[in-house]
Amino acid sequence: EAALAAAAAGGGNDEGGPHPAPVPTPGDEGEFSDDDESGGGPARAAARRGQVMLSEAQLCDVTDVWSLSLRNRRALHSLWAGTLQAHGHALVLRCSAEYRGLCRELVTLNNQRDGAILRKARVIGFTTTGAAKYRSLLETVAPAVLIVEEAAE
Repeated sequence: EAALAAAAAGGGNDEGGPHPAPVPTPGDEGEFSDDDESGGGPARAAARRGQVMLSEAQLCDVTDVWSLSLRNRRALHSLWAGTLQAHGHALVLRCSAEYRGLCRELVTLNNQRDGAILRKARVIGFTTTGAAKYRSLLETVAPAVLIVEEAAE
């Protein structure tokens, strides 16, 4: 509508038509990366465009993300993602350590239960693989009679 209004008001290019849509430049938000070909990195590119890069502390105090420039919204997103990733990593480490401890406790409880059952037996039979796997349990029980046989024979 704006182009039609401009054409009707006499605006237009030299051929009498409406003005073409503006071509995005490296300084336009969202069209190009913040590192443009003139060099200097993202901070210098932002400074050339009149944008101020907020510090991490300032980003933490933001209450309205839509009032931020695209660059600062990206920085805030990166800060949030990094914080969540760090918390998630710490949580996984803590939970995995707890899991390993619970697994060790379960093995101990199972060995105690199995040992109580085996102590009541007069004869215990194992394959060579089972005897090797439960060697510490067999040493604890110290059965009077133990039969060990190769499973394939």
